[in-house]
Amino acid sequence: MQRALSIALGLGVLVLAFWLTNQQMSKWHPERPVDAGDVDASDGGTMDAMSMVDLSLDAGGPDPLLDFPMFMGESRRADGGVGSKMPDGTAVPPLPDDAPKQVHFGVVLVTYRGAEGASATARSKAEATELVKQLAELAKTDFHGAVRKGDDGSGDDLGRMPRGALELAPEYFLFTLGKGKVSDSIETPRGYWIVRRID
Repeated sequence: MQRALSIALGLGVLVLAFWLTNQQMSKWHPERPVDAGDVDASDGGTMDAMSMVDLSLDAGGPDPLLDFPMFMGESRRADGGVGSKMPDGTAVPPLPDDAPKQVHFGVVLVTYRGAEGASATARSKAEATELVKQLAELAKTDFHGAVRKGDDGSGDDLGRMPRGALELAPEYFLFTLGKGKVSDSIETPRGYWIVRRID
């Protein structure tokens, strides 16, 4: 009896998860179509994260990898929101043809009230702006020291990031940064980032 109840409960959870996923998929609003340049097919047929995208989707259809809400929701939109413009307010230029398909990176994170994932007791945006200026200077000579002074989510090595997973401006900064170089501060929906490209 208990086993049958456990199986029925497990199946119910799976059905609920499937239904919720389908409900969420119907709400996607992609703004950036994937182009063939985002996929690296030179690996002899093995699939990386970007090559799982169905390139047959037209520009108006959902992009299941790039627009899944768990990763970034509406934040990649080119028509507004934090990270959709360059710091000077201009449009984000396209990535150069020789930009890598993925980068290995670290980040110093400075959050503030109102940023995604920040607590209600987080510092103000003005305080965060002052702190990130100080940490950006430190990061150029001691990235690890800046990471230690950054907020939770900072790390010397956060692994690899594929193209298309970040907002337009942070992606441009990260994917045009030279190997071993450290960026100035970049505003993202999660707060300010200072990124270091490892390779």
